[in-house]
Amino acid sequence: MDQERVDTKSLMAVRKELIHTSLLHHKDKGVKAYVACCLADLLRLYAPDAPYTADELRDIFQFFFKQLTSGLKGPDAPYYSQYFYLLESLSTIKSVVLVCDLPSADELITEIFRDFFDLISQNMAKNVEMFMSDILVALIDEAQTLPSELLNTILAQFMQKSNRQDTAALRLAVDVCNRTAERLQRNVSQVSSSKGLYDAALILAYPKYFTDIILQHDEDDDEIDHIRSAHDLIISLNKSCPALLLNVVPQLEEELKVDRLQLRTLATQVLGEMFGELKNGVELSRKYHAAWQAWLTRKNDKAVAVRLAMVEATKSIIINHAEMRNEIEEVLRLKLYDPEEKVRAAVCKVYSQVDFETALHHISADQLKEIASRCMDKKRSVRQEAFACLGRLYRLAFTEIESNDALTIEQFGWIPDLIFQSASMSPEVKNDAFGVIYRYILPLPSKGEDEATWTEQLLIVAKDLEERGMAMLLSMSNLKSSRPTIYEKFVECCISNNGGIIDENEEEIARALSKVIQIISSMLPDPSKAAEDLNSFAKANESRLYKLFKTCVDTQSDLKSIAKSSSEFLRRVEQTLPNALDTLTSLLQHASLSIINQSSVPTLIKRLQQKSSRPTPNPEYSHSQTQQSHRNQSQSQTQASELQSNSTAQILAIRAKSILVYAAKNCPAIFKPHVVELARAISSAATLPNGVDDDDDDVIMDEGERAKTTYLEVCMQCLAAAVRMDPELAPTDKRTVDRLVKLGEGDYPRIAKFAARILAHSKNRLDVCSALMEKLALGLPNATEDRLVANLAVFAQFAGSAPQIFEEKSEVVIDHLVKTVLMTPSPKPKMQEDGEDEWGDLDQLGALTKAKLLSIKICANRCLSNASAPTAIDMSTPVFRMLWNLLENSGSFDPHALDDPQVKSRIRLQAALSLLKLSQVSIYCKIVTAHLPLLALTVQDTCFNVRHTFLCKLTQHLALRKLDPRFNVIAFLTAHDPEKEIRDRARSYITTYFQRSTPDVRLSNFEMIFIRFLHLLAHHPDFSTDAEGLLDMAKYVEFYVDVISSSDNISLLYHLAMKAKSVRDAESDKYNENLYVMSELAQHILKARAKAQSWNLPSYPGKIKLPIDIFKPHPNQETANKVFRTAYLSEEALSSLEGIGKAWKSPKSKQPQRPPAKRKQPSARNGQAGAKSKRRKKINSSDEEESPATDSDDGDVFMKSDNEVKTENATHPETDESDIASDEPEAVGRGARTRNAKIRRKRAAKSKAPS
Repeated sequence: MDQERVDTKSLMAVRKELIHTSLLHHKDKGVKAYVACCLADLLRLYAPDAPYTADELRDIFQFFFKQLTSGLKGPDAPYYSQYFYLLESLSTIKSVVLVCDLPSADELITEIFRDFFDLISQNMAKNVEMFMSDILVALIDEAQTLPSELLNTILAQFMQKSNRQDTAALRLAVDVCNRTAERLQRNVSQVSSSKGLYDAALILAYPKYFTDIILQHDEDDDEIDHIRSAHDLIISLNKSCPALLLNVVPQLEEELKVDRLQLRTLATQVLGEMFGELKNGVELSRKYHAAWQAWLTRKNDKAVAVRLAMVEATKSIIINHAEMRNEIEEVLRLKLYDPEEKVRAAVCKVYSQVDFETALHHISADQLKEIASRCMDKKRSVRQEAFACLGRLYRLAFTEIESNDALTIEQFGWIPDLIFQSASMSPEVKNDAFGVIYRYILPLPSKGEDEATWTEQLLIVAKDLEERGMAMLLSMSNLKSSRPTIYEKFVECCISNNGGIIDENEEEIARALSKVIQIISSMLPDPSKAAEDLNSFAKANESRLYKLFKTCVDTQSDLKSIAKSSSEFLRRVEQTLPNALDTLTSLLQHASLSIINQSSVPTLIKRLQQKSSRPTPNPEYSHSQTQQSHRNQSQSQTQASELQSNSTAQILAIRAKSILVYAAKNCPAIFKPHVVELARAISSAATLPNGVDDDDDDVIMDEGERAKTTYLEVCMQCLAAAVRMDPELAPTDKRTVDRLVKLGEGDYPRIAKFAARILAHSKNRLDVCSALMEKLALGLPNATEDRLVANLAVFAQFAGSAPQIFEEKSEVVIDHLVKTVLMTPSPKPKMQEDGEDEWGDLDQLGALTKAKLLSIKICANRCLSNASAPTAIDMSTPVFRMLWNLLENSGSFDPHALDDPQVKSRIRLQAALSLLKLSQVSIYCKIVTAHLPLLALTVQDTCFNVRHTFLCKLTQHLALRKLDPRFNVIAFLTAHDPEKEIRDRARSYITTYFQRSTPDVRLSNFEMIFIRFLHLLAHHPDFSTDAEGLLDMAKYVEFYVDVISSSDNISLLYHLAMKAKSVRDAESDKYNENLYVMSELAQHILKARAKAQSWNLPSYPGKIKLPIDIFKPHPNQETANKVFRTAYLSEEALSSLEGIGKAWKSPKSKQPQRPPAKRKQPSARNGQAGAKSKRRKKINSSDEEESPATDSDDGDVFMKSDNEVKTENATHPETDESDIASDEPEAVGRGARTRNAKIRRKRAAKSKAPS
C-alpha cells in the first residue's frame, strides 16, 4: 500500500491489535514473523510520525530485532522471506531511527549493534549485509550521542585475531566505520572504557586521554597488555578505516618521545606498519609529515629495541612505496654500522626479504655493496644475515643472469665474487660463506635437473669471478686434497673405532681417531664444539652414514649420486645427531666433490669449442675489473684482460679451461671415465699449422684454428694427467699413438709436452719414445726457435718420466743446452731504459729465454729421476754448481754480463724453484741445506714476482711436507717485505699450519727451527751491530715470536736462544759474534714478550741437542765460559731496543711516487715510479703446479710420517714438477725488496760494468 493513498485513521484498530501481547508473544514463529512485517508496514505508512508511545516503540523494536536474530539464519530457515522483508523495510524506510528518540535509546542501539554483529555470518547474502549496514549507519547518523559500548562493539570486530579481511562481521564493521567516519571522529568523546578495549576505545574517544596514559600509566603487566591491544587496534583500523585515526597519529608521534621504552617501541612499530601500508602509506607520510620525520629519528634512539623495531618496520615501506625508499635507504645504510649487532643483522634481513623486482629496480647497487661489507662483520649473526641476503638475491636473479640480462648482471653479478673472496679471509667467515654458497650460489641440482645444466650454472657463476674469487671456487671444489683425504681417513678411523668397541690395537686406533678429529676440528670455526660433534659421530657408528659420506667424496661419483647421498646423509644426521648437524654439514661441504666432479667434464670440454681468437667487447664483465689490483700475477692479468674483452660464450670457455686445467693438476681421477673420449678427441683433431703458438700474438689464427688448438691442448693435458696417475689408461691404438708422436714433433711447446708425457707412461714407451727422442736430438742443431722450445718441452718430460730413454741421448742434449742455449747471452733490448721493471711477459722475452728456462728444468728433472742411481751425486754436482752460480750472480753465469734484467729475474726464479724441487729428495736435501742462506735470500729478491712466486712454491711444498722442516725459516724472512701481500701470505701459512699441526709436528717444524732461524740471521748480508741493523734483526725475531710463541713454548724458545752461545758456527768463526748477538737479542725480545703477556718464564726442563750441520762445539771449556760471560749487546744497544718484543708491527707497503722531471728516483716500483700496471699475456701455463693464489686447507698432510713423505718423493720425482718460471701468476710494477744501500750500489755498479 502506498502511503499517500492510505487513510491512517482506518488503521487504528489494527494498530492496537498488532501490539497485543498475545501476538507479540505468540508461540508460533510464523505468526510473529507476519506480525513483525505488519508492524514494519504500519511504521512505513505512518512515517514520519509513529502511531505508538515511546514504551510501545521500545517493545516493537525489541520485538523486531528479536525476530531477526532468531529467524534470519539463512535462505533455508523457515519464514526467511518475512524476516528478509522486515530487514529490508527497516533499511529502506529508515524507521529504525525512531529508536534514537526513545528514553532508553543508548541501551537499545547498543543491543541492536550487538545483535547484528552476532547475527551476521559468512554465508549470508550480500544484500542482507548491505541492509544491516544501512540500518547501523542510520542509527549512528541520527543518534544524539554514541554510547561507548556501541563503539566497543564495533572495534571488537577489528580486535578478533581470528578475523580476516573477508569475514562478514569485519566487513560490516569496516563498511559502517567508513560511512560514518566523520561522525565517529566527532562524537566519540563520550565513550567510556570497557574491559578488553580499555585503551583502544579511549584512544579513539578522547585524544587527551591518550596523552594522559602516555605520561601517567602504571607499569603493571595488565596495563601494558591494554596498551599493546590499543596499538594493535590502531594498526587494524589503519588498514581498513584510516579516517578514524585523524586524532590518533599526532598522539603516536608524541609517544615516540616518551621515556618509557615499551611505549616508544610500540609507537615505532605501529607507525612503521602504518607508513608501510600499501593503500595509504604514502598519503599518511605526507599528511603527517612531522610524524614521519619523528619516526625516522628513531634510528638514533638510545634503546636497541626501538632502533630494531624501526629497522624491522622498513621492510613494507621498501616493498610498497618507491617514493619513500630514498630516505629509508639512507637510514638503513647508517644502521648497517650500528653498534648493536642485532640492528645490523636486522638491516640485512630486511633486504633479504624483498622480492626480485624491488631489489632490481628500487635498491641501489651501492646499498647492496654496503650490505656486502657486513659479510666481514665481527659478529657471526650479522655475517650470516649479510651472506644470506646476498645469496638469496642472487638466486632470485639467477634466471635473468643466465639470460644475460645486462641490468641484472650489473646489479647482482658481482655477488658470487664477493662471497668467494670473503671465504678466503678467515676460518669463521669461510664457514659462513660456504653455507650460503652451497645453499644459494651453487646448490646441488634438484630432481629432474640434468648434470649438463648444473655445470652450465657453475660456469655462469664463475664467469663474473675475479681471479681471487675463482681461486677460492677451485679451492672449494676439494679437488686439490691429496688422496685419501683427511676426511676419508676420518671415516676409516671411525670404522676401525667401531663405536668404541675395539678388539685389537685399541690405543693406536683411538689415538689415530683423536689425531684426525683434532686436525679437522681446527679447520672449523668452533674447534671444541666440532671435536665434540665428530666424536659423537664416531660413537654413533652408523654404517649407512659412512657409506653415504664415502660416496660424496669419491672421485668416481657422479653429480646425481653426490646430490642424493648428501641429502640422505644430512637427513639421517638430523634424525640421529641433531646437535651435530651444523658441524657435519660443514664437514660434508669441506669434503664432498659436489662443485666439480666427473659429471662436469663433458660439459666443460664442450664449452671449450666456443672460444674464438679475436674477442669482442663484453660490457657485462667490465664491472669485475674495477677492483683489479696491480699486485696480481701475470696469469691473473692475462686472463682478466681476456675476460674483460671477450663475449659471454668466450668467457665461459676460458672458465671451463681453467677448471679443467685445475682438475688435471690436482685430481686427474675424475677424467678416468672419460679417457676414451679424450683419446678420440686427440686422434681425430685436425692437423695444426706449423710454426705457430696458440699464445703468439704476432701470428693471426682464425677462430676455428685457435679454438681447435685450445681444445686439443686441454684434452691432451687432461688425458696426460689421467695417464700419469694410472698408466693403464694410456691409449694403445696405433692411430692415437701415431698422432701423439706427430704432436710431440710439432712446434707447440705445450701440446708437445703433453704428448711426451702420455707417451712416457704408455705401455710401448720404450720403442716409441726412443724413436722420438733420437729424432728430436738429431734435429736440435737445425731446429727453429719455436721448434727448439717445443723439443725442449719434450726432453723435460722424458728426463723426468722416462729417464732411461732420455739418457740414451742425454750427452747430446745436455751439450747442446749448455753451449747453445744457456751460455748464449740475452742482451737487454735497445728500447728498454735503465731502471725499468725487472719482470716482463715471457712472450716478449723471446724463444731463447723460454729455452733457457726449459734447459734448467731438464737438468733438474734429470737429477730427480736418477736420485736413486749410484751416479746421482756425480750427475747432480754440475747442476747444483750451475744453480748456485745463477743465484749468486742474480740470474746470469757471468757477474759482469749485461743480460736483460727481466730475463735474469726469470732465470734466478727458475733456479730457486729447481733447488726447492731437488730438496724434496733426501740425497739432494743435504746439498741444498748446506747453502740454505743463499737460497733463502730469494724471498728477499729485488723483484716482487720472484719473491712472491718463490714464497708460494715454498709454502705449498712445506704444507704438503715435501720439504725438510728447516725450510720453514725462510718464510720468516718476509718480516721486512714492503708488500703486504707477501707478508700476509707468509703469516697465513705459518699460523694456519702451526695451529692445525699436532704437538709433535709443531715442535719439529716450527719451534725447534728457532735456533736455525737465529743462525740464518747471523749469516744474513744485512746483519749489522749498529742501532739500525739491530732493529732490523729484531724485527725478524719479533715476527717469529709474534706468530709462534705462547705461554706453553716460551721457555723452550728462550732455552734455544741461550743455547746459541754454547756453540760456534760450523762454517766459519767470523759468524760467531753475529750468532751470539742474535742469541742475546732473541733472549731480550722473549723476555719482553713474556713480560708484556704476563707469561711465566721458567727454566726449560728438557735437554736439547743442537743441529750439528750448522754448529760445532767450543774448542775448550775456557772458551765456552768466556763466551757465556761476555755481553755482546751493549747497554746502549739494549736501550735502542726499547719497546721491542711487546707488539710487533709489520712495515707499511711503499707507495708509488711520482719522479721529478728529468730525474729518476727509486720507488716502490723498481725505479718505474708511477708506472701503470701492465696486463701480461703468457705463452705457457703450468700443468703441474697450481696457481699460488690458492692455499690448500687439507689437513691430511700432517697425518703422513716422514718415511711416507720420503718414499713418495723418491718414487715419483716428477709428480710435482714446476714448469717454466712463467707458469706462476705474475704481477708487474710491484715494489722491490732491497737490502741495504751498500749492496744495492754494488749491484748497480756490476750491472753497468763492461763485459
